[in-house]
Amino acid sequence: MKQEYQSLSEQERLLRTDAVTPYAVMRKKVSHDAVVTYVLAGVGFLSGIAQILLGVGLDWTGVGAIPGTLLLINGINNVYENGYTLLFGKNTIGPGRMMYRSAASTLGYSHSAADMALGGVDLLLSGYGLLKLSLKPEAWRLFRYINTDYIRGWRNMGRTSLMLEGGADVSTLNSIYKGSQEQ
Repeated sequence: MKQEYQSLSEQERLLRTDAVTPYAVMRKKVSHDAVVTYVLAGVGFLSGIAQILLGVGLDWTGVGAIPGTLLLINGINNVYENGYTLLFGKNTIGPGRMMYRSAASTLGYSHSAADMALGGVDLLLSGYGLLKLSLKPEAWRLFRYINTDYIRGWRNMGRTSLMLEGGADVSTLNSIYKGSQEQ
């Protein structure tokens, strides 16, 4: 005990005379789940931006007003929720999810059923984008395009876009599965 007292007294003297500089090293242990959460939030944020841009494009042309509006709502919700997770490390409820939950409550369904509906619409819109016919980049006609001028949406996408889309869909399926376990 006496030796411990002397050691502490010596440490105090060194600190008071500025003979040593105190410092502390702290390391935060990052779990695997936290890394996965941030990666999925990043993918969700980027896919939300893509959904907003595509939704505005479809609404602006007037051709796909219904899917465009749904894409816009889901995109804003994805950017809000995933951006919040990236900035603050916590989950939050976005405006789109609140709308789905409000509609589900009115119809007598639970919040988890509304969340699964939101994910289902997100997956349907993703499928719509991947499977819809779009013009080939080199297609050009003076009057009408013919069937060979069109290809499926996924064929027009680059490798990075397809990977981002797949990652977003896996994340959505994961959230639907978790929601189904809560019921």
